[in-house]
Amino acid sequence: MYILHVTYNLKEGKLAEWLAALRALQVAEKTRLEAGNIEYAYYVPADGSNKVLLVELWENRDFQQAHLKSPHLAELAKVKEEFVESVDQKAYTAE
Repeated sequence: MYILHVTYNLKEGKLAEWLAALRALQVAEKTRLEAGNIEYAYYVPADGSNKVLLVELWENRDFQQAHLKSPHLAELAKVKEEFVESVDQKAYTAE
């Protein structure tokens, strides 16, 4: 299994708009239908910080790499610049 933890560090005051954009683009819903996807979920910290954690679980890295070429991810990239200050990513493999 290939696991990604992606932390989106959002621009000040952009959390609600970012979440609305994710819902409008249906990024999670569309990704969950992709071959090899096990989990794809966004989490918002309880402390109200301007961060969103994305947890991705894939059968293997090849499926995740194919996901990067999906049309809905291209749409997300177009709006990301408006809301996201920086992105931190950690990758793991598990049996």
